[in-house]
Amino acid sequence: MSERLFRPSFALYPGIFFLTFGVLLLEIGLTRLFSVTQGYHFAFMVISISLLGLGASGSVLMLGERSGETAFPRYTPLLFGFSVVPAYLISQRIPWDPVRIRWEGIQAAYLALDYVILAVPFFFAGWTLARVYRIRSERANRIYFADLLGAGAGAAASVVLPRWVGGEGVILAVAAAGLLSARFLAIPSGNRAVVWAARGGVVLVLFPLLWGMPGFLALRLSPYRPLARALSLPGAERLAVRWNSYSRVDLVSSPSLRTAPGLSLGFDRSVPDQLALFVDGGGQSPLIPFPGRKCTPGEPPGLEYLDHLVSNLPYVFGRRDKVLVIEPRGGADILMAHRRGAKEILGLEPNPLVLETVREHVPGIFSLPEVTWRAGNSRRNLNHPGGRYDCIVVSLLDPLESRGSGIHALTEDHRLTVEAIGELLRRLAPGGALAVSQYLVPPPRAELRMASLLVEAVEKEGGDPARQIVAARSVEVVTQVVKRGFFQPDEIEAIGTFLDENGFVFLYYPGMAVGERPGGGISLAQLFPRLVDAAERDRVYSNYLFDIRPVSDDRPFFHQYFRLGRIREVFRSTGGKWSIFFEGGYLLPLVFLFSLLVSLAGILLPQLAASRGSLPRGMGVRLGYFACIGLSFILIEITLIQKWVLLLGHPGRAIPVVIAVVLIAAGAG
Repeated sequence: MSERLFRPSFALYPGIFFLTFGVLLLEIGLTRLFSVTQGYHFAFMVISISLLGLGASGSVLMLGERSGETAFPRYTPLLFGFSVVPAYLISQRIPWDPVRIRWEGIQAAYLALDYVILAVPFFFAGWTLARVYRIRSERANRIYFADLLGAGAGAAASVVLPRWVGGEGVILAVAAAGLLSARFLAIPSGNRAVVWAARGGVVLVLFPLLWGMPGFLALRLSPYRPLARALSLPGAERLAVRWNSYSRVDLVSSPSLRTAPGLSLGFDRSVPDQLALFVDGGGQSPLIPFPGRKCTPGEPPGLEYLDHLVSNLPYVFGRRDKVLVIEPRGGADILMAHRRGAKEILGLEPNPLVLETVREHVPGIFSLPEVTWRAGNSRRNLNHPGGRYDCIVVSLLDPLESRGSGIHALTEDHRLTVEAIGELLRRLAPGGALAVSQYLVPPPRAELRMASLLVEAVEKEGGDPARQIVAARSVEVVTQVVKRGFFQPDEIEAIGTFLDENGFVFLYYPGMAVGERPGGGISLAQLFPRLVDAAERDRVYSNYLFDIRPVSDDRPFFHQYFRLGRIREVFRSTGGKWSIFFEGGYLLPLVFLFSLLVSLAGILLPQLAASRGSLPRGMGVRLGYFACIGLSFILIEITLIQKWVLLLGHPGRAIPVVIAVVLIAAGAG
């Protein structure tokens, strides 16, 4: 690249600004898209892809300089802008699927190809930055400021752009930023070809952003994602698609869509028509249309099935006038509370997109005078003085669809810690009940960890879990209830009658003896009493195949159950099937290892080639120095993100805020 291209000019700084703006926006934008197509946790491999492209560009550039070559001397900023959309489109057509890697070895090759294709735009951006710093080293401080200011602005823009242009539109916005960068960087050299190509490219990119997104940019979903399966049903129609800074919400209609988890097998009537709500392509929740009018308890008609769900447990004993429903999604738990005669119902939904979608397509639930909806995180919204609730319902956790690729296993969940449960218990009125429902996924682990959380939280609040907890199950759902106060014999009798009428089974009730096996010898009914019994609890924790100890805010990994020392036992217990390890998140470390190897190859091999098989003297020290700087940046960002998740309620909110602040502050320094 010639000296003229980056000679002193004010245009150099906006050129660098738009370049790094595009790099960070692309990194976070791809993270959003991966969260829909493959699951949120796999999205973080995009970070390693970007670092691979940026690092490899510097190494390859050094190799070219030593051999006297300067390939792509003037056009790398332009190539960044023009490569973004093709790289995205090609990546979408590579059949990489984290679920299929369990039985298709070729998926590893698809993953490698995906890495290489998506690293191409980052490679061109890194090449440009490396040349700028090398040629204009005397202005490194100003260039560095423009660099990090642009990156921080890109992180900040990722908060608002998806709302305006959708997730796919962010890719076009990145291309526009790259082309604007090329336009500014071409000014000092007077390269008219680059100037006109950049102008034409910007017009080409802005057209679909302003007049409608072309269909070929639409995301290709894995056929194993719940949303893809729903859209394949007969008569399926997508009614709404909405994006915000950290999620995508889809609403689907189909005559074949029916879901009633925890329904009694004895219920012989039909489940009403439903719409299906999906967040990030998973977590199906039912929306039940009904007339927007004042209803008496037991209405609206057609919802009788709600009275036969195992999650009715807290309403079977005691009066529940004031009810809080946490993450109601489609509102089934709100309608259940309404049918049970609650006079005041608050639905606390952390995702405002869900509220918008429900309000638009099921307005009747918003017209009920007893019901109030509020957007917000439960930890943040409950941490203020206020009234007490007769019942707090934590809506159905961990849908079966989310476990295919282990996307939750290594994800922090601050809703499910001892401290979080303690905050909910303190919000109960005397005699009030906290109810948590979960899918039953064998081998038992999630429901047992929830039991340990409840037991620990009750003890920390000065209670007696042996007299305050009841648990029951249907075929597929476990519901656990904690009462603020001791269960009385007549309450236990009322619960038992409800369970018998619907074919449900007690897992634990006060007075239940350790080893008692109601309902035909269900193994869970042996474990629950032992977890409640203080004398038996530690023995269960030590001897059980999975780690079911309670988790705290310091280590909020509720969904991580595996013990390294018992991997062989788990493998034998499943009949020699590896799939349980992928469900438990063990695919993600494999992806990390793969990322590390590819990154080392892309960065070190050019160095070895340039030095004829050995690194130059002192190169290891220099690489270690800069590796430590990068590691410290990452560790600071991760630590701050962990703390800000508690305040902002979602990693997708915390990540761009922290990255923007850290990068802009570093650039200012």
